[in-house]
Amino acid sequence: MKLEVPHYIRVPASVGNVGPGFDALGLALQFHLTVFVEPASEWQVTVEGESVEDLAADETNRVVQMARLAAERWKVQLPPLRVEVVNEIPVQRGLGGSGASALAGFALASLFRRTRPKPQEYLDLAAEVEGHLDNVAASLLGGLVACYYASDGRLYALSGRVPRPVRVLSLWPPWKMETAKMRQILPEAYARDVVVRQLQRVAAILAYWQEHDDIPPQDFFYDEVHQPYRLERMPEVRRVIDLAHSMGLPALLSGAGPAVAVLTAEASAAAEFLEKLARDRTYRAWSWRFTRIDRRGLVVRPYRPLMKKRLLEAIQASRPVTDTKVSAD
Repeated sequence: MKLEVPHYIRVPASVGNVGPGFDALGLALQFHLTVFVEPASEWQVTVEGESVEDLAADETNRVVQMARLAAERWKVQLPPLRVEVVNEIPVQRGLGGSGASALAGFALASLFRRTRPKPQEYLDLAAEVEGHLDNVAASLLGGLVACYYASDGRLYALSGRVPRPVRVLSLWPPWKMETAKMRQILPEAYARDVVVRQLQRVAAILAYWQEHDDIPPQDFFYDEVHQPYRLERMPEVRRVIDLAHSMGLPALLSGAGPAVAVLTAEASAAAEFLEKLARDRTYRAWSWRFTRIDRRGLVVRPYRPLMKKRLLEAIQASRPVTDTKVSAD
């Protein structure tokens, strides 16, 4: 099957766990991994954007590798293609870059199927590659997503409500953290009262957003399962979260970190927080984005040259920054 017209694939970044929802909750953010796919006589792969030094500019690129995996599973043939990867998601910072690149690869392979894959097919493949689904499910479906592994092996991803005013200030340092290493430091078992409190907080977040259009109290996002152990290894990340809490802002480790997600509906609150953080020279090398929730999830569409130009201009205009100015838009 041939690719008749160029397509673009856009996958949002994501916050895994969302505080107490360890391996269960994910939240999609409005900055993306974008892949442009065009017919070609031989394979051509280019990369640009965030963490470009960590992204292969050849057929070993993770997007291409995941496309080949999906093509094998779905029994489709991939012809040579020109693949342009434009990345906005920092690598190994806990913002779902790995899951996004896997989804982009699956979506690339889907261009050569006769029928569009169902979300369940993406989830099954992602479970094989990623293991946990909180980031992937959020990037696939958009918004807030709850994941569940049923006893029969079936995977569920269920969308939850997030009010429109909610915005996320994502911050990350110049250094990386491997999720696998941070998972190894977690306990094998937890006390019953810890588990009960954790379940109560997850339920409270989901129920609160069913009835309210603002942000729950910061205590709702407190975690006892993964954050305390991971933050012991990242004291400067802990100080970011502590600063947010001192200002009454819910803040949490994004996935395994080191990125931090601060929730607020007010640009002024985000700006005040950044100004205070910048007083400590440690954080002047950190980057941040203040974004809305991505409610669309995975997007796969054909494009014309003018559309591509506009997409690239929008990406360029929204690059991460290190100063303390926050737009109210």
